[in-house]
Amino acid sequence: MRPVFQGRTVLITGAAGGLGGEIAMRFAMAGARVVLHHRSPGDGIAALAERIASEAGVAPDTVRCDLTDERDLERMFADSPTRVPTGRTVRPREIADACVFLCSPRRRGSPATSSWSTAASRRSQTTEARGIRPENLDCSPGVGGP
Repeated sequence: MRPVFQGRTVLITGAAGGLGGEIAMRFAMAGARVVLHHRSPGDGIAALAERIASEAGVAPDTVRCDLTDERDLERMFADSPTRVPTGRTVRPREIADACVFLCSPRRRGSPATSSWSTAASRRSQTTEARGIRPENLDCSPGVGGP
């Protein structure tokens, strides 16, 4: 994989899960400095960090935080300003939209594909303009949390 993310830091929330772990691995293989977020001790984050270090040759950082707890979230940002990236934020809904898009039939210019692309592009631009700050994160139950 080309190192297209060389010099960039990526925070993967929910990295202890299967999907989060694979996303973290892909970013590490693409040259990113990876920060693995996890919520609970003993959730397999150490094994994932070892696997990434072994396979991608990059030792990831880990950060433990309950994203549904506002004080814990503020602590995460305050305690690790150099480890937490402050660029583009991708929310779980955007990832879900991308999965649906990638699994949909490949008919170029179909109304379903065009409307999805337009909606995803608007959401992406809005999220990117906001940046990542604790006050911009939606930490209500069920959003970005367990």
